[in-house]
Amino acid sequence: MPTVRPRNLFLAWPLLLIAAWGGLALRVVIAQEQSPSLQTKLVVRTSDGDEYPAVLQAFAGRQARITRDGVGQDVDISGLSFVRFPEHDVTDEQPSTGDYEVLLRDGSQCRVRLITSDGESFRLEAETWKLQLEPSHVASIRFSELTGQQQAAWLGYRDSAANSDLLVVKQPTGALTKIDGIVMSITPAAINFEFGGTQLPVPYERLAGVRFFSSSNTRSGNAVGIAQDVYGNRWMFTEIESENAFSTPPEAVGKPGLAAEVDLQLVCGASLRLPIRDLVAIDFGSGSKKSLTELELVRKSAEDAFDFGKAGIDISSLFGVRTVSSGQRSFNENRLEFLGSGDAVYMLPQEFTRFVGSVKLEPQGNRFTACTVEIFLERDLLWSEQLSSPGQSMGFDLPVSGDKRLRLVVRANSSIPTGTVVVWSEPTLLK
Repeated sequence: MPTVRPRNLFLAWPLLLIAAWGGLALRVVIAQEQSPSLQTKLVVRTSDGDEYPAVLQAFAGRQARITRDGVGQDVDISGLSFVRFPEHDVTDEQPSTGDYEVLLRDGSQCRVRLITSDGESFRLEAETWKLQLEPSHVASIRFSELTGQQQAAWLGYRDSAANSDLLVVKQPTGALTKIDGIVMSITPAAINFEFGGTQLPVPYERLAGVRFFSSSNTRSGNAVGIAQDVYGNRWMFTEIESENAFSTPPEAVGKPGLAAEVDLQLVCGASLRLPIRDLVAIDFGSGSKKSLTELELVRKSAEDAFDFGKAGIDISSLFGVRTVSSGQRSFNENRLEFLGSGDAVYMLPQEFTRFVGSVKLEPQGNRFTACTVEIFLERDLLWSEQLSSPGQSMGFDLPVSGDKRLRLVVRANSSIPTGTVVVWSEPTLLK
């Protein structure tokens, strides 16, 4: 039998090394072909206005670990304006995570499918997350969808001065009435409410909502960002951490519940874990700015040019202002859309001093009606312009002050406006 001499074995090493390296290279190629399905793709915008695509590795401390053009790097989140997850955009068909709208005192807002409280703690549940809270963290809960008139009444009750909990009840006539008292506990079907020495369970279906009283400061720090998910929930957070965004095993691709997750420390002090696949955008500029689309309407109105109201139709669902957040309907901007004439009123937070953005006429077809757009602070007219050409855009940068009402107005230059769609692009409050 022939033998292999050491000299021959030595000469064979280059061939063995090439063969081994070839096998390794093959495995690398295979991994690279698999990895795109595991990648969390981003569009990153810096505070200087630069924008570029990247792949998320992880959030760690105040760093975002990303891969840009194949090169890994750590980016300090203080230098970011926002990151957007383009594959996670909201669609008009996106289901809600629940029937009940919860507002936290730190400004976070979410919809949930289950609420329970024993008086010592709150538990909120949606399809993909759970949250444990102290009672002082929760500002209000809205239990049902409301008409325009009911919504205005609800916001008036919710934002009124408080020295007790407030239950807002729907009357058979549709009117809303309030009852002052104390929320003792919440079950999945009713609120146990004490008033006048009597404790009664009030079913959710009888309620517009409940406003909670708290005399304590529930903020644990200043927000460094706002995370928005595909369901429209918004979370104000002070810290963000995540597992490696490539950590999803191949067998978990496309399977809900096994994706990488992100941990948020909310401004109120509670901790929340969300699937990364649910995120649409993270706004890291929230400490110095706030989109008007994040504020709730105090009041809105629309002109009924076609007398639909006589047929019992709620014209506010057809005309007037509509809020579109970044990611919805494939828009990469926050915007307010006015169909026909109308107005929208917002109460400004105290810390902001400027209101910036742009407005343009954006008809959906070839026909349109020219219009006048106006911005008021309380009764003072701050700005007024005429829009007479499709695509015509006018920018504004106006001084404002907090704790005052900001009113946006669109007036069509015809009693029967045709195709008048006015878009307020990125209406933003700045400190």
